[in-house]
Amino acid sequence: MTSDTDQFATIEKHRGLRPVKYQFDGFLVDLNGQNVSYNGQQLEVGGRAFDILVALLERSGQVVSQEILISRAWPKLFVEEANLRVNIASLRKLFRENGADTEYIKTVQRRGYLFTEPVEIINQASLLTPTMSNLPKLLSKLIGRESEISSVQELLLKKRFVSITGPGGVGKTSLALNIAKSLDEKIYGNVCFVELALVTRGDFIETALVSSLGISLRGRNAVASMVSHLKEKQTLILLDNCEHVIDDVSFILRKLFREVPQLFLLTTSREAIKVEGEEVFTLGSLKVPPQESDLTAKEITKWPAVQLFMERAISSGYRRELSDDDAKLVAKICESVDGNALAIELAGSRVGQHGIDGTSILINSKKNIQLPGRRDAINRHQSLKAMVEWSFLLLERRDRMVIVRLSIFVGAFTLNAAKKVICDDLLSEDDVELSIASLCDKSLISRSNGVIEGGYRLLITTLRYVSEKLSESGEMQTIEIKHRQYLIAVLARSKNDGYERSFVANNDLADVLGNISASIESSLQDNANKAYVSKLVALTTPVLLRRSMLKECLNWTQQALNCLAADERNTEVELALWEGLAVSVMFTKGNSQQTLESINKGIELARELDSFEAELRLLAGLHIYKSRTGEFQELMGISEQAIRVSDKIHSDYFTAMAEWMMGVAIHLCGDQTLAHEYCEKAMRRSTTETFYLDAFGFDHLSRGLIVLARVLWLRGRPSKAEQVCEEAIRVAESRDYGVALCIALMSTATVSLWSGDISTATIRITRLIKNAKEFSLEPYLAVGVSMRGYLAVLKGDPRVGIEDLRAGLNTLSKEQHRVLSTEFLLVLARALSTVNLGDEALSILEEAHQFSRTQGEQYQFAEVCRVRGMIYQANGEPIEQVEQEYRNALTIAQEQRVLGWELRAATSLAKLLILEKRKREASEILEQTINKFGREVGTLDMKVALELKKSI
Repeated sequence: MTSDTDQFATIEKHRGLRPVKYQFDGFLVDLNGQNVSYNGQQLEVGGRAFDILVALLERSGQVVSQEILISRAWPKLFVEEANLRVNIASLRKLFRENGADTEYIKTVQRRGYLFTEPVEIINQASLLTPTMSNLPKLLSKLIGRESEISSVQELLLKKRFVSITGPGGVGKTSLALNIAKSLDEKIYGNVCFVELALVTRGDFIETALVSSLGISLRGRNAVASMVSHLKEKQTLILLDNCEHVIDDVSFILRKLFREVPQLFLLTTSREAIKVEGEEVFTLGSLKVPPQESDLTAKEITKWPAVQLFMERAISSGYRRELSDDDAKLVAKICESVDGNALAIELAGSRVGQHGIDGTSILINSKKNIQLPGRRDAINRHQSLKAMVEWSFLLLERRDRMVIVRLSIFVGAFTLNAAKKVICDDLLSEDDVELSIASLCDKSLISRSNGVIEGGYRLLITTLRYVSEKLSESGEMQTIEIKHRQYLIAVLARSKNDGYERSFVANNDLADVLGNISASIESSLQDNANKAYVSKLVALTTPVLLRRSMLKECLNWTQQALNCLAADERNTEVELALWEGLAVSVMFTKGNSQQTLESINKGIELARELDSFEAELRLLAGLHIYKSRTGEFQELMGISEQAIRVSDKIHSDYFTAMAEWMMGVAIHLCGDQTLAHEYCEKAMRRSTTETFYLDAFGFDHLSRGLIVLARVLWLRGRPSKAEQVCEEAIRVAESRDYGVALCIALMSTATVSLWSGDISTATIRITRLIKNAKEFSLEPYLAVGVSMRGYLAVLKGDPRVGIEDLRAGLNTLSKEQHRVLSTEFLLVLARALSTVNLGDEALSILEEAHQFSRTQGEQYQFAEVCRVRGMIYQANGEPIEQVEQEYRNALTIAQEQRVLGWELRAATSLAKLLILEKRKREASEILEQTINKFGREVGTLDMKVALELKKSI
């Protein structure tokens, strides 16, 4: 396996990010060759002069002190300033003799020297043309940041974790996006952009990360799921705007950085994250022409800040040729905003309407545009607010109204979505369309075609500002309700389509769940504006469950139930909320009393409303709850209720669901023949085309196939059982749902363990443990650990098996997850007996017997008797007592028609009879049982029985 060092060394070899040449007006300074050329002809320049020139080029546009220049040219030596002046003079002469009409190096009295010409940095990074992942499309190329891109790239590839810090509007996001784009090819397109600007609470950062990474979250530990997801591939995560949730972000990033060695982290924030491994890169302003110099328009327009300003000015309709005086005024405007990229863009976008003089007046008007005063404010948000407010005040009334209303959206949106939410008597659809186009021209809205086709996205600082304006406008409640109604319509359409998992990639919203979350959170925090919120939560609940967003589901359903309007009580809305609460409680808090109460409340309400489908789903949830808690004796009654309800629905799907439930109940209660009949009937009704998950996240086809496989094995058809196991796993895998897959692996691993198929059992148990860890499903992880112990016992390592079985059973007991408790207790008892812990083995056996007897788990009765006989035999109990237990096991298995257990009981009894010199009797018992299997000879039990019969 390639080490991290080797990986980074390979990238380092090819990336070429270190500046290697500087270029200006035909002059080329080659750092590697230590030479200067002009138009391709090499010039004579001394070594000291070359070092001084490079120092000036590195800080072009900045005054470099004499002390710094001397230290570069004469390191660790004391020399007179006259030596520096001589070398400066030689450089000036070199430039003049080669046709330069510009004084490149100017003396700044009592300060040092200034290189006046903008410099182009040449490096290999400019040759890259990578593709993007989910990065938003930038409106224009990044200007004047070549050196910063190279530096951050180099730092990121070496250290893996870089935070770009600096003041608001300086261009942190633009720089980070360009870096991510240039690195996209190097890490095979695995670049994830996460916008945190609208994450108003720290505990929703995990949701934003999971959604952007495309993970279907299962269980309670989002960070663990992200670690598991990211370990498989080299990935760059760009988290934008971390400063308002910095404490919560720091915890997540520290965990990801430590545990995912192939992960690159790039963040933007106004302050450092301050966690282990972080490298901080402080981003300065764009370079501005020196004001004390007498530069021409041609010279001024070579500076990055001016280039950015003029690009925006031309885009706004400005077509005049720039005069020297206008250029100086532009340079002054850029300097007046400290070279802040966002402020420069906003200023430039107004030139088409106000001209350069008018824009200069506006930006310096304290009455109308208070940018200079607000820039020095302590509150970091005020400086950004001032810049956006300056642009906002320049907008006409229509555009102000539009952009303020658009702040209701989270993430990118289309023109269609905007029209449906913000149009009214004051704003027509034509008004909105024209205004959005105008706002795009002014760089207040960004085109986001990379996220959704034809989409738009408010710039972050603009969005923060106009969101405040919406709160102050008196329109907040009206717009929130229209936004909520729009989301309800989107969800209603999705419900009619069966809640496809892809519905969140809605054509009109880049982040449907983000909009829903913002709407719900806002309404739940505002007692005065809860209209439609319960309905929105009710419609969102199935989506949250299908995506395993269980914490959100629990939180929202609880709050929505608490704020139900009078006309929403005893309605489908309340019913959906109880259903969502029941499943979210089950999977987040275990099989608790609250889970049972929520299910029963839902069933009661469903019956009042004659909502038969909801009643059947909730009965299925109750059936699952009782099977998980081991209350098997109650499953028959629940299944009978389900059959009666399904008769009222007249749907093959719901009838099959009820029949599967009955098949499970009868199987656990011991009648495998009748259970087989119900499973076969359900199979004939079920097709993969009619599949959908119920509210409890269970796929009844997959669950039914699992039961059918167990029934087939117990009835003596292990080969067919294995075929059904494979089909059950295939169906579960096709659902892309972690819980369903864990259940399938858990139950099919049991079948392979019964068959003694160590290879297949190992594969399934390993997958079960891996998936349970990935989706943070603690009960299924405990089942996996217990099965690993079962496997160890089967392989002849009882001590290891005992350790895993004890650990798994302990966790399952705490979680009240007892569906396989008897199975594991029996294996543990057998293992304890083999290591001469007979008394403890008997104690464990009696626990298993008591549980199976009191809970109605009759299909295990035969095995309980057989294992008791084995322990008695190992403990040296009287032969008659041992034989009686084996014969009891054989009789029960025959009465229940459970050939799988009958073969085991017959083999154990035959072995005992052989020891007692009763070989003929042993042979007859074995032959009678073996003949019932026909050609089924592939299991370990059958091989042992055949070998034993052959030896008689």
